[in-house]
Amino acid sequence: MPKAVFSDFSKFRSRGGGAPVILQILPKLGTGGVERGTVDLAEELVKLGWRALVVAERGELVERLHAVGGEFIEMPAATKNPLKMWANRNRLIQIIKNSNVDIVHARSRAPAWSALWATSATNTPFVTTYHGNYTQKSVIKGFYNSVMARGDVVIAGSNYIADLVKKRHPANAGSVKIVPRGVDLKAFSIENVHRERIEELRDKWDAFGDRPVLMLPGRMSPNKGHILLIEAISLLLGRNKRIELDVLLVGPGRHQNYMQLVEQTIELRGLGLDVRYVGNCDDMPAAMAMADFAVLPSWFPETFGRVSAEAQAMGTPVIVADCGAFPETLISDEGNKTGWIVKREDPEIWADAIEQALALSQSDRVKMSQAAIAHVNDRFSLAGMMEKKLDIYISLLKPQ
Repeated sequence: MPKAVFSDFSKFRSRGGGAPVILQILPKLGTGGVERGTVDLAEELVKLGWRALVVAERGELVERLHAVGGEFIEMPAATKNPLKMWANRNRLIQIIKNSNVDIVHARSRAPAWSALWATSATNTPFVTTYHGNYTQKSVIKGFYNSVMARGDVVIAGSNYIADLVKKRHPANAGSVKIVPRGVDLKAFSIENVHRERIEELRDKWDAFGDRPVLMLPGRMSPNKGHILLIEAISLLLGRNKRIELDVLLVGPGRHQNYMQLVEQTIELRGLGLDVRYVGNCDDMPAAMAMADFAVLPSWFPETFGRVSAEAQAMGTPVIVADCGAFPETLISDEGNKTGWIVKREDPEIWADAIEQALALSQSDRVKMSQAAIAHVNDRFSLAGMMEKKLDIYISLLKPQ
């Protein structure tokens, strides 16, 4: 990242007369993707000499935030109680004034309302990131969601989300900026994943042998399409007895009833030797490197599709559903293909796509792997994402 461009503070006027001060607010500084992105952005701001404040309820990433030089301010930001949200607004006004905050960046709806009120009262630039595909089944819910489209700049992680914002909140369409989620290319790099890490996972998951590995990475939730994949595998193996493969379901299991349904479906289809849930994984780069293909049959629209980009960064081609932002994460043209886009909710078509993937020659598989790595490096680098966000911040700072 061209640090010299962003660290030339003489071009900008901070409220405190020094380096810009950015305040991010979210419900809790836990371990999710939004939270990790918050800390990653704080780290980049600190590297540039800026101050990075994070307002949230205390969570697992507070220590990491402190380690990268960010400043944590504890507040009950997850509350949806209107009176407490107003109290948070008053607290934010004091923080903005006392810390000479130049920009407030909200990442979730409840704290965004407090931030909107506080920035309006202090004439402070307000940025939002429209992270979710928020349900909007009533006028009241639509109004509640609308706060995420009220920023001076509204960051959308994909064209899918940008179009959704423009459709739901046409009056705010002009403020939308598309900034795709970034992949940590140091972590998700085949060159940085030692063979021992991959073999350790193979041993743990009993995935040794010559059988191709198909992996569905994602939490055990009906939205992720596990049942659809199981049905597709059943169809595939039923019509082609020569195919052998390991299908690994990888991710946290928090929905006990759904997990039981998945296990029952595997047993009912007689796939106990072919499909198995292996639990959560703390080393996803190694897991992605172990897989021959990542299969992502989500039927609920994803707002970006981070796991698709991470898999491709490891040189693993992907098979994704044709909904939400997943199609934006890969190249499906034959000339430079990095994966397949499949019609959701049709196990027969999924079986066809998986069979086509398994039939690739070794040379075609290598070509697709190389194209996938190049594609993610070009489109979805963490550094590129950070640079775009910093450009947005700079556009809101006042020149001298």
